[in-house]
Order: sequence, then structure tokens, then C-alpha cells
Amino acid sequence: MAEIRFNKLGFAIIPLYARRKDTATMFSERYKVDTGANCITISKDWLLELGYDENWIKLGKRLEGANRPTVASGIPIDDCYEVILPEIHIGGWVGYN
Repeated sequence: MAEIRFNKLGFAIIPLYARRKDTATMFSERYKVDTGANCITISKDWLLELGYDENWIKLGKRLEGANRPTVASGIPIDDCYEVILPEIHIGGWVGYN
């Protein structure tokens, strides 16, 4: 297990590996982990690149009202959905046999 070091602002950039939809292929990206965040977000563009489409995204729970995520200034973000990715690995590659 790798150690993750957070900077003085309370975040770290780490490698994240997510499985593409309906395949065993993993997608690698550097990801910001923020200790002050109350949720983790992923852009729609990244979901589309991973093979998920608009219909799959909208199967998730639509976040409305006080449940919407906010940017650092506290402004809420509209048109957000809560989705669950089938598999992710944080901080290092896990190989498959």
C-alpha cells in the first residue's frame, strides 16, 4: 500500500484507475483528493470517455436542492447525478491474472 501525502492546503494528486464500462480495461488518470470535500466528483466527459452514456448517467440519482455539490465558493452545481462506478483503484495498479 502506498502512502499518500497531502499538501498544506489539504489535498493530494494521486493516480486513479477506473474500469471502462463492460470491459476489463482500466483507465488511468491523475485525480485530486481533497480532505475538505464532502463528495467526490467525476466529469461527464470522463464518464463518456470511460464508455458510459447519457442514459446510463441519468439512471443515477439526480441531486437537487441542498443535495447538489458545490464549487469551492459554495455555489451549487446544477444537473448532477449520483452514479456508482463498478470498479476503481486508487493509488496504484492492481494487475489481473
